[in-house]
Amino acid sequence: MTISKLNRFVAPGLLVVVVLMMVLLMTHYSWSDLLAAEPIAPFADEQLNFMMAVEFNLGAGLSWWPVMGTLARLTRGPRAAAWPAYAGILVGTVVAQLVGMAAGLLFGQADPTAWMVPLGGPVLGVLTLLFVGFANITSMASIAYSTVLAVKQSSGKVLSRVRWPVLAGGFLLLPAVLSFFPAFMYEQFMTFVVISGAFIAAICGVIIADYFLVRRQVVPLRALYASGKRDPLRFTGGINIAAIAAVVLASGFYLWVYNPITLETQPMFRFATATVPAVAIAMVSYLALNFLLYVRRGRGAYGGQDTFAAAGRK
Repeated sequence: MTISKLNRFVAPGLLVVVVLMMVLLMTHYSWSDLLAAEPIAPFADEQLNFMMAVEFNLGAGLSWWPVMGTLARLTRGPRAAAWPAYAGILVGTVVAQLVGMAAGLLFGQADPTAWMVPLGGPVLGVLTLLFVGFANITSMASIAYSTVLAVKQSSGKVLSRVRWPVLAGGFLLLPAVLSFFPAFMYEQFMTFVVISGAFIAAICGVIIADYFLVRRQVVPLRALYASGKRDPLRFTGGINIAAIAAVVLASGFYLWVYNPITLETQPMFRFATATVPAVAIAMVSYLALNFLLYVRRGRGAYGGQDTFAAAGRK
């Protein structure tokens, strides 16, 4: 509830900040200045530069997948869950990235603290930075909520009795320590995003294959909340081995194609990125392993009617 109330002011406020930064940029610099700006630390290969930018954006976009899915639980219907997510990722984020890219090129610094004050002046620049910092608090709250909720639910009885403030405080302890080293965080931010994107890309491939291709968008809702040996989604001791194996295989392939620490890439990265083939490998490997381990043995509640949905239509 608190996150919802804060975002009513933060989200529109960020749009105002982005538009203001764009107006200030266009006031002080011309279109020709932007086109003539030198890129920051480019590679010698222009094709590699382009694909690296595509990969960074894919990784950043996929990193919001868990947050979007968790926040969708708080909405009242599919439309309220889908359209704001599309608007935020496809419109708001893209516009903000364009402004950040333009400012980074013109000032030669990707860090917004290096150009917001020179661009907006001491008063407006500081106020804008304070607002952006406050907006990051709401983003961190969304990420912490989704992560802590996932940890609590996936742990079974291990963390069931741990109070929410204690569990959330334990999760936020390491980020709190790292906040005292801002230089390190800024330097390693994209590395962290890309590494997490490697695993999230594989997870996305598994989810796409399972939900769209195998289940054909029919999920047994009652089975989601079942427990014990009669749970049709228990798989193997409560673990979907096919999904785990597919994620490990696809994420390992991702890190082989593109090493986010050393920035070394395989030749195929120049035309396929690392995310796209990782998603494809996760889908294919999951379909094969899932069929061998569960589908052909009648496990996993595949192909059955959703009794909960059927009852709701009567």
